[in-house]
Amino acid sequence: MPELEQVVDSREEKTDVDVFLDEARLRRDAAYEFERVSREMGAESLKMLNADQWPEDIYKERQGKRPMLTVNFLPAYVKRIVGEARVNRREIKVLAQTLDNPNAKVPAGRLAEIRGGLIRNIELQSDSGSSAIWALECAASNGFGYFRVTSQQADDELYQDLRIKRIVNPFTVYLDPKHEALDSRDKKWAFIVRTLSRDEFKVLFPGKEPSSWKDANDQFWSSTDEVSVAEYYVMRPFAKTLVKLSDGRTLEKSDWESIKDELKEAEQLVHLNANTGMIEEGPAPPGSNWPEETMNPMPTIVDMREVESHVIAKYIIDGYQILDGPRAGKDEKGEFILNFESNKDIKTPDGKTRDKIWPGKWIPIVPVWGEMTILDNGQIIRRGVIYNAIDPQRMYNYSRTKQIEDTALAPRPKPWMTSRQAAGHETELRNQTLLPYQLYELDGAAPPPFILGDKSASTANSEQVLLAENELKGTTQIYNPMLSAPSNETSGRAITARVQQGEITNIVYGDNLDVAMKFLGDILNDVIASFYDTERQVMILNKQDKEELVTINQAIIDDETGREILMNNMAEGKYLVTVSAGPSFTTQRIEMVTALSEMGKSQEDPLVRAILLKNVLRNSDWPGAQQTADEIEEIINNMKAQGQQGAGGQEAMAGMGGMR
Repeated sequence: MPELEQVVDSREEKTDVDVFLDEARLRRDAAYEFERVSREMGAESLKMLNADQWPEDIYKERQGKRPMLTVNFLPAYVKRIVGEARVNRREIKVLAQTLDNPNAKVPAGRLAEIRGGLIRNIELQSDSGSSAIWALECAASNGFGYFRVTSQQADDELYQDLRIKRIVNPFTVYLDPKHEALDSRDKKWAFIVRTLSRDEFKVLFPGKEPSSWKDANDQFWSSTDEVSVAEYYVMRPFAKTLVKLSDGRTLEKSDWESIKDELKEAEQLVHLNANTGMIEEGPAPPGSNWPEETMNPMPTIVDMREVESHVIAKYIIDGYQILDGPRAGKDEKGEFILNFESNKDIKTPDGKTRDKIWPGKWIPIVPVWGEMTILDNGQIIRRGVIYNAIDPQRMYNYSRTKQIEDTALAPRPKPWMTSRQAAGHETELRNQTLLPYQLYELDGAAPPPFILGDKSASTANSEQVLLAENELKGTTQIYNPMLSAPSNETSGRAITARVQQGEITNIVYGDNLDVAMKFLGDILNDVIASFYDTERQVMILNKQDKEELVTINQAIIDDETGREILMNNMAEGKYLVTVSAGPSFTTQRIEMVTALSEMGKSQEDPLVRAILLKNVLRNSDWPGAQQTADEIEEIINNMKAQGQQGAGGQEAMAGMGGMR
């Protein structure tokens, strides 16, 4: 079996399917071993979260014999972390990195606005909030979660749209363990595993038989009834030549070769007719010495350089066969491409990116991590909020069970009876499991015995219950005020301080979600031009979540040059992505309406009340709100014109009841 590093760095043509699959197996094993401890901890955390909280040996000992109570506090701690993220929505923003080109028909800021609006619409259509929140919930529960970016065919159209999808089971993802970036953008490969029945396999991959690894001891890929297939994203090295043109553009040499003839045809020689002062086509007449100029001059190459790059290819594999992946040939049925040596391996003859090649810089799998610890051997241990609370939760269950058990089995109060009082009832009393009375003989010199009360649970056991409950809060740093439960804090300041303490301690989850959303924005920004590369209308959302229909890559004739140009060209410009966290625009608008309404109640000036009421209506969605706002604006204008002296404005406001 080849060494991992040798295969990763290999560009030799001799690389065949066997070498390729050996490489895949080495990588999967390396990822599993690196994450083994985190996966075991995560699996145990999920069992606890699902109320499977008694250790197996104790469960077997007690089953059917003694009580085993489970008072599950753990879901509330996960919900607290997830709830904070739901309230504070993450917004991806796109900023232009280049100054406006004086000759550009669309300002750089407008192109950034369109691109950002398109990303917001992709998020909306994908329900990306649910995908990211699910990944965060997995991170809080078991230490790691994932979502992904993919593409899908648009309805009844030839083009594809970008979509964000959640990865339901985070244990199906295996990442390159050598990545160092917190968002894993520097990973060179990744697996997403899917388990199929053998019948499903045959439907999806007709003509193929499921296989497992040649090593029969490896049950990862295949079993008797099921077979696992993996989406295998792999970053393959690729050398490309870049050319810098005299007009400032930088292109791949292959792209330059494909457009230079078109640019040559656009060149036009003109001259100035000194007699008429008009620009005329063609060269100046012989002997005229009139000035000549080349219109739309063809740019020239001013620099050329070969650079190291990479290609991201996606293969579908099982044990020892490639089921799908990028192929050479026009019909896409040729041999699988394992080594990428020229642009023809990446793009089809018509210039489109080949199927199963991701046209971006990064593998489009986004992790959301929980808490992390790096060991001295470099291994990273990931855990959620649950893991450190496992022992306190078990201690609580045991203490509460013991408390209830002691109380239930304590002697019940029994009346004292003489033998004469019990006479005649012996048969009924013998049929009862526990004798419901105690006998005594009447002694005239002494009073009858008193009735014994219930035996209470021990004070020590009750204290143990309270200790375990406090240890649960201490390990999670989530306290009663954060769970909307009664607490020792009584003042608003004390409650706020305790809530902030917990939020700061668990802020790592929100920060890691911010990092993931930034990576998501970078992925979308990177590949938008590749997927939205034709003229079409797209729906964008502005910062106020209002829809706008925009035509992108629209071909028009420039009035000044007579050349065809693209309006709203998605491939034009460079952009920077940022992420901000805070309440959604809808939440902010509700808060604003509430604040304005409260302000209006304290205002005596009718003009101020009218202005506040108008703004409330402008931010309301109920039918007729905008029309009413327009009418109030007219009243405001009249009041301003009359200097607030006219009776009309006063009467109008009185008729509406003002803001009171």
